[in-house]
Amino acid sequence: MSLLEARSKALKNAAVASTLRRIPPEILGLIFEWTLLTKDRRKELLRPHASPWVLTRVSSLWRAVSISTPRLWSLVYIHAASYIPPLSMVQAQVARAGTLQIQFHGCENEDVDRQTELFDLLCEHSTRWEELALISIASFVSRMDALRGRLPALKQLWLQWAEAASHQGVDSIDCFETCHCEKRSTRISH
Repeated sequence: MSLLEARSKALKNAAVASTLRRIPPEILGLIFEWTLLTKDRRKELLRPHASPWVLTRVSSLWRAVSISTPRLWSLVYIHAASYIPPLSMVQAQVARAGTLQIQFHGCENEDVDRQTELFDLLCEHSTRWEELALISIASFVSRMDALRGRLPALKQLWLQWAEAASHQGVDSIDCFETCHCEKRSTRISH
């Protein structure tokens, strides 16, 4: 490539970058929402290469806009059988979110201590939960009682056991009785 061609290409790239910088942050935030993963690819959430995380590394403007757009961070999807994200990553996501939609698929065969640590972190923010889809493992049961009266925003609840051993000795889980859920679904079987 000649020097003239290289300069021409650089000017075109600068023009595109300049146009992007003029987009109002509110519009850029809406555009960013379209980058979120679809249901069939949610297992990739909470990974550095996926949106919204990757948006924070494009430019200082994109970082500022993505961090200040709570809707980008509201879905916390943890599928322990395939990947358990670092606690620090979940902490950052929860801090950036407004309300929370929690989808936590526990797995008795994976690192139970790390899963429990993540569940405890999410429970600290239970007043912001709007949706909870939980495949519970045994170690979560003792923590659920602390949720009683701490779920004022919960609108949808789905609860299932990871496996039969997860709910041995559990007669009932009544911490969700006071919730005003529009949708409630539980599966006692695994």
